[in-house]
Amino acid sequence: MDKFIIKTSDLDTSSTDYKYDKDFLSQLICEEHLEIYEPAALCNNYLTHNTNEKSYISNDQDSNSDIISDLYCDEDMNSCEELNNDHTLEEKTFVKPQIISPSLYFKEVREKELLYLPDPEALKTIQGYISPKMRTILIGWMMEVAATFSVHKETLYMAISHLDRFISAYPDIETGIFQLVGLSTVLIAMKAEEIMVPQFSELLKTTDNAYNASELSNMEKTILKTLKWKIYPPTAFSCLNFLLSEWDKFIISTYGSIENSIVLSKDENERQNQSDFFNLILITYKQNNQASIRRLCEVNQFLDFAALDCEMLKFKPSEAALGVFYLMIQKAFNESDYGLLRYCGNGYQFEEFDGGSLTHNILEYFFSSVLDVGPIDLIYSSYQYFLQLAPNIRFTDESVIK
Repeated sequence: MDKFIIKTSDLDTSSTDYKYDKDFLSQLICEEHLEIYEPAALCNNYLTHNTNEKSYISNDQDSNSDIISDLYCDEDMNSCEELNNDHTLEEKTFVKPQIISPSLYFKEVREKELLYLPDPEALKTIQGYISPKMRTILIGWMMEVAATFSVHKETLYMAISHLDRFISAYPDIETGIFQLVGLSTVLIAMKAEEIMVPQFSELLKTTDNAYNASELSNMEKTILKTLKWKIYPPTAFSCLNFLLSEWDKFIISTYGSIENSIVLSKDENERQNQSDFFNLILITYKQNNQASIRRLCEVNQFLDFAALDCEMLKFKPSEAALGVFYLMIQKAFNESDYGLLRYCGNGYQFEEFDGGSLTHNILEYFFSSVLDVGPIDLIYSSYQYFLQLAPNIRFTDESVIK
């Protein structure tokens, strides 16, 4: 059996221009349609990525026909005619985008994620050569590749989703190609999410050129076929990012007014200190201050750590996000000594009180009023899982959400 070795030397951060073939795109849209979550324009990204060694779209017409025949979905976009109609801008009717509520958006995400769930037991049931430890090593290497090319965090988590779903659908992946599978999922996610995508030669350097461009291209097509071109999964990161954004709006609208009673000094330095103190006790994650940035980095690092563990696959992305969110909000309030909850108009209450239970009540209200998620007990299992991953986090009696 081949040894499974991840090579991380000679990582290169350079990238090249990305080529779009408009004629092929027009042909593609008219012949095939992608599902509603996957804009047809993005198919062009997959089919026109050039490398020094080999162009993804070959000059062989039969080969190109084979590629096009592999694309399919059930969604009829009814847009082919419009591409050939020469309408002026004035004749077009523009529909103003509708703003949906956070609860409706989260509901749609939770429905969509059911179409993208991997089998958490696949490594034990249909894979005879790779193990959970090898998956952990591979994802750690994929994180290094993502950092090398400075891709968005969501791109990485999309790649991890592709990997886990491929493992669930493609039996007996050999150890010798497992790294190639990981690199191919990163490439697919890059093409879907990033503006610029490195050339194959640059990507292959991350494997010490253990594979060639033809192997990477073929594996990319194999994965896309296996996943049936479902390449826009909701991820734990995207769900958590949404939760943190909505939390900021919620906590600022609820407690933001107390800033006027904290930041009072006319002295510039003292006023800055008071503002920093307010930012420290107002538990936010997406605001432009050091306290928020530090909390956000901590949450992302914790999620990265959890993503290495295949046990996390037992939870849907939204469930995992809710568990991490609950845990890290409680942690942040505890580290601030519940300063926001202690504050009153005349100062602070220093007597003992159950800050963990009060924070739980705030979170319960946030889940029910903003997300229409309840009861909060439903996230207990995911919260417990993440808590055992971080045994040093302590803040309240665990019976609070039992």
